[in-house]
Amino acid sequence: MTASMLKILLSFTMTLVFGVRVGLAQQPADEAAIRRYSEDAERAMKEKNSVAAEAALEKLAQLTPNSPEVHANLGFAYFYDGNYEKATEAFKRAVQLNP
Repeated sequence: MTASMLKILLSFTMTLVFGVRVGLAQQPADEAAIRRYSEDAERAMKEKNSVAAEAALEKLAQLTPNSPEVHANLGFAYFYDGNYEKATEAFKRAVQLNP
């Protein structure tokens, strides 16, 4: 895969069930893991499996700590699960990254 193709691929975003996007435009440390966790999160959210979504999004947040979309999705997963304190922190982080 050429660098330009990779850049185009990484610039695409995937829309999750909650209408928030996971941005993949950053230079990832492990592109395959980022894609895998993004797909896992999307699948879990579509299945309304907040525990699996949280796990995938937490890993994704570790790999892409500067992605406001990831933190926003994590906030939605926490909120859906009733973990309002963690949801608030995730939403705050998303807003810090993208005011």
